[in-house]
Amino acid sequence: MRRVRELIGSGTLFQSAALMLGDALAFLELTLIPDYRGFLLAILPPGGFIALGFLLAGKRLLERGNKPKETMNHANQRESDCLRPGEYSRRFA
Repeated sequence: MRRVRELIGSGTLFQSAALMLGDALAFLELTLIPDYRGFLLAILPPGGFIALGFLLAGKRLLERGNKPKETMNHANQRESDCLRPGEYSRRFA
């Protein structure tokens, strides 16, 4: 997820690798989108939460697939789930 944020935020991968890993590994720094002005929010901490939200939403869409949305109505409730007039739920007692 960090690499996606870095790519969206600055257009590079492994930006400033030489500072962290030394000059011998400076070749790791890749500029994938030249002349990209950047998207600051993607690099900052709130961008991580936004990216996580999009990741979870995408996962949910993939898991759901083409299944129709299930709705709960009176016709498909079990008899034991329905309360009769004058009864109360034991969960709230």
